[in-house]
Amino acid sequence: MRHNNQGTILLLTLVILAILSTLIIEFSYTIYTSINAFHNWEQGQKLSYIAQSGIKLGTQFIKETLKQTQINQSVMVLSPELGSPLVGEILKEENLTLQIEDENAKFNLNKLVSLNGLANQGAYEALCRLLNQLHLSSEIADRIVDWIDPDHEPRIDDSEEEAQNAPLDSIDELCIIPGIKPEACEKLLPYVTIYSNGLININTASKPVLKCLSKDITADLAKRIIDHRQINPFEKAADIMKVTGFENLGLSLIGKVSVKGSVFEIKSIAASGGIKKEIICVVDCSHTPPIVKYWKEF
Repeated sequence: MRHNNQGTILLLTLVILAILSTLIIEFSYTIYTSINAFHNWEQGQKLSYIAQSGIKLGTQFIKETLKQTQINQSVMVLSPELGSPLVGEILKEENLTLQIEDENAKFNLNKLVSLNGLANQGAYEALCRLLNQLHLSSEIADRIVDWIDPDHEPRIDDSEEEAQNAPLDSIDELCIIPGIKPEACEKLLPYVTIYSNGLININTASKPVLKCLSKDITADLAKRIIDHRQINPFEKAADIMKVTGFENLGLSLIGKVSVKGSVFEIKSIAASGGIKKEIICVVDCSHTPPIVKYWKEF
């Protein structure tokens, strides 16, 4: 009896010790994960503020650059090595990378429909040319027009289903239009916008966007524009007629093109210790102070 009681007590003691050990380990793990989560949150908040500062820095950089010269790159990446001395030091100190993209280098989808609610045939044909260069179906243009225009008459089957019948509120909206596949959306997004004034900046536009301006602009003519601006950036729209082959064709582009961007996308990335915060912001620098047209943080 005594031996049985001692065995029972020993067994109970071992069970209690096992339970206590489990509780201690669980408690320690909970404390560890809580501290780690708090540290990540704290670091994330710090990086978020740094990324927001990056947006302000990028906006100031654009304003100062536009005062001195014209921006003739569709995308600029500012890093400690590539930025100006002052900007470079700030970026190096804060582990910050900035990417600035000219929205006037892209085709404005909202220009597909005029203010009177009717489809803009010229813009529609231009988008079809752009889609053709990207090897995408021209039906995408019809679906976007039906998504934007106020009427409920489909241009193709089912293109009015769930249509917003109003201008796009953000460029991300392109990817939720029924009938536009994700891979097609991903392919088109680098060449389109909704934030510009509709004029294409010939100092920054890519070859596909330049070609979509007119059915008469071949790949060779588009390359001539790019080659010309690398040596002598265009100072006014009429300067396009100085490019060989545009002596007469250039006249038809007046009113469609510009030589200076005013709306820019700034991507600010702050990273440290394996944690990253990214902000994408579109700012209209033609106003004082600049107007924020889009803001996304993740």
